Amino acid sequence: MFSRGQVERAEHDMNALTARINETVKHRQESDAKWNEWKKATHAFHTYFHENPVFLLWRRETLDAIRAGDRNTIEGSLTFLEADPYFFRSGYLKEKVLRAIKRAPLNGRDEVRVQMIILRALEGRYKREFKFYARLIPRIYTPQFENELRVAAKRTNCHNHAHLVLNALDNHC
Repeated sequence: MFSRGQVERAEHDMNALTARINETVKHRQESDAKWNEWKKATHAFHTYFHENPVFLLWRRETLDAIRAGDRNTIEGSLTFLEADPYFFRSGYLKEKVLRAIKRAPLNGRDEVRVQMIILRALEGRYKREFKFYARLIPRIYTPQFENELRVAAKRTNCHNHAHLVLNALDNHC
């Protein structure tokens, strides 16, 4: 579907396009020229969004393909989650992808990748999609993964995130 490099490039480009919109919106009322600059910035953002393959993940057909077990689409979605991009609305996109992954027929390699994604998410700051990572735990549970989560939960930098994860373990596994 797409590579990690493409995801990282999309993150960079979306952040640059968003920054351009944020800069031009401040001055759009000053003149027709400034208004047109802002319009160009928003047009560039929307054009990029609709043309970049990473953003196919927003489409229902793509999410349906994940749930149906399309290997190429599952691979792309896991690559997206591994890259963990941060841009305008990326948290919402991750939530959609995580919901689809939860219902996808994953193989053992996929499950290990999801486990690693969740462990890495524990280390970062809390993001809106984290509860969706926690909801995946029953789907990919192994005793070894539980041990890794419990060890990670003891580290002070991820203590709060870990409570969501441990609750998911205790309530569903």
